[in-house]
Amino acid sequence: MHTQSQLPLSLTGRAGVTVAAILVIAAACDLTITAGDGVEGPGTSRLTVSVTNVGTGFGSIDIAFPSGATVRDPCPAVLGPGESCSPFVLLRELPRFVTVEASPAPGSRFVDWTGGHCSGTSTDCQAPVESGTDQSVVVLTPRFDLVEGGS
Repeated sequence: MHTQSQLPLSLTGRAGVTVAAILVIAAACDLTITAGDGVEGPGTSRLTVSVTNVGTGFGSIDIAFPSGATVRDPCPAVLGPGESCSPFVLLRELPRFVTVEASPAPGSRFVDWTGGHCSGTSTDCQAPVESGTDQSVVVLTPRFDLVEGGS
């Protein structure tokens, strides 16, 4: 019989059929699998950051997820008018805040955060994360507008 200390096992793939198949194999081999960062299951939380550019310009959002977290469905390098993205990470413990920074693309300017978990005109924000749940969503609505003469 193998124990977890004798046979370390790390799952980093998406949860679903693959994980179910591994669990069946683990049961047949008498292995213990503990969910942790990167694996959806008991003991993990999903943190999603929903971003929508509500302006007429272009820009990017840098999200400082906890160190070592694998970001799934990351945002594109630049968000255009009306474009959205919803990157997420799986963690053992949710952070209290997520640090985000808005950066306008050339020909655009950052105007403000128009709602959600950030507000004001500073490009930096400490967005609060709801605790006490296994799924938390942080909503960000930056406004990037075109500068006069920009395209």
